[in-house]
Amino acid sequence: MIKRIIALCVLVCMIALTSCATSSSAAKKDEPKKEMKKEEAKKGETKKAAASTADSMIFKMTFNKSDLAEMVSKTQGVGVGNIQYTEGVKGMALLLDGEGSYVDFVMDPKLTDGMDECTIVCWMKPAETVDQQYGRADFVIGAEKARPHISYNIKYEGKLRGYGKGVVSSDNEIVFEKDKWYQLACSLKEGDYSLYINAELVGQNTEAGPGVNLKWHDGESKKGIAIGRDQQDSIYWKGAIDQVFIWRKAMTPEEIKAEYDKFAPK
Repeated sequence: MIKRIIALCVLVCMIALTSCATSSSAAKKDEPKKEMKKEEAKKGETKKAAASTADSMIFKMTFNKSDLAEMVSKTQGVGVGNIQYTEGVKGMALLLDGEGSYVDFVMDPKLTDGMDECTIVCWMKPAETVDQQYGRADFVIGAEKARPHISYNIKYEGKLRGYGKGVVSSDNEIVFEKDKWYQLACSLKEGDYSLYINAELVGQNTEAGPGVNLKWHDGESKKGIAIGRDQQDSIYWKGAIDQVFIWRKAMTPEEIKAEYDKFAPK
């Protein structure tokens, strides 16, 4: 009788162990499927974010066709001075001489109606090292005091600055090296003005007032968007400019990093 009981216990234990082994094996087989589902979910979120970013774009200049046709509103830019083209971070880039050459665009007001936040991203390569002894890299949208733009100015201790209704400055003096490509980005919304160089945060203002509240030039001024000069001081950029994008949303650090990765020199 005791032998039968012992045999029965052994059998039950063997069945339990077999069941555990089977469950463990099944779980291991399911792990790749779970990882695959996670990857698919991530890709889906990335696609949604990319679609949202694409839908909110209001200005796109790549210069790849060596012309001044803006790719969202199909506006033709007006080139002033010695407009040339050179090799860019992808395809061709705009090349300006620092002696009066720049590009102006008239902005379609329909693209900016109700816009209270935005992001500006561009790539630039100085023709000579830029520090406090040299001028200003200016990418301007709008007019007067209500114009989001990114600028570098010797008047401000060599700091990079981003402007909406308020201002954000880099924490330290910035030196841009000759013949080196840099991505500049400025994200503007109420309570968060953020400034980036090569997708690295270099300055932030978390006490910024209402976001952008854009004020645009009228159609006669031909100055809705200026690339390569400061509209008030007539200071001009010397070097290359490429991949100028503007969105009517404040992009996250992850989105700005994704834009950087698209064009970053290998």
